[in-house]
Amino acid sequence: MSIEKTASVILSVLPYRESSFITNLFTSEYGRISGIAKGIRRNTKQSVPFERGFLIEHIIYVKPNRELQILADIRIGNFFPSIRGNLEKTALRDIAFEILLSSVTLSGPHPELFELLSRFLFSLDEAREISEEQFSILWKFIFDFTAMMGFGVDFGRCFKCDSKDIPSHGGFLMPQKGAMICRKCAPQFSPSGWLPSEIVSYLSNGLFSSGPSRISFPELLRLTRLAVHYCRFHLDIRKELKSLGFLQQMG
Repeated sequence: MSIEKTASVILSVLPYRESSFITNLFTSEYGRISGIAKGIRRNTKQSVPFERGFLIEHIIYVKPNRELQILADIRIGNFFPSIRGNLEKTALRDIAFEILLSSVTLSGPHPELFELLSRFLFSLDEAREISEEQFSILWKFIFDFTAMMGFGVDFGRCFKCDSKDIPSHGGFLMPQKGAMICRKCAPQFSPSGWLPSEIVSYLSNGLFSSGPSRISFPELLRLTRLAVHYCRFHLDIRKELKSLGFLQQMG
């Protein structure tokens, strides 16, 4: 058994007995792991808040092949107050968490993914309460995560005619091919797959030229469903995302 000090993002929390929590965590050193925080629910001066979405620092007692690792000396690194206080941000965060819980099943070092997840949380927490800005942070996370898993999209060109005009004119996402196709090559393509030019540019480089344009809530949901569908298709996520359903009800 090894004893390590590490940082984790809490993906899920389940009360266990009278004073403990069972939790799914994502760490840099161990990837996704399950653990138990014993006694943390006791109402004492030393008790620490322990909720989904927190970034925590803690000691972990790691024993190979043990289903639940033991957590100790837990401290809050960041509880992301802006996300906790905003239902829309919380739903967007939970979509990202559901994707991770449904697709990352094996433990092991994954510092790049931990960095991507941490950056997503900090960006979402710092985002202004403008829906376009908040939603776009989730879209970027989903496509960056899918690319990290080996299914990246080349947003810069049409896979059929090799046109480089998609970032300036928009195009259709083809989930089955993991590619974009321009309007000229797909005149009858379903509108549900359309990505406007500014969204394509943002997904390519993470920047809007002058901030995101105003987008209706139904259109934000369409773009979110498109990103989630792409991720589910390539990562073989069978079940519907409950948090996406909750987000749709907010409209």
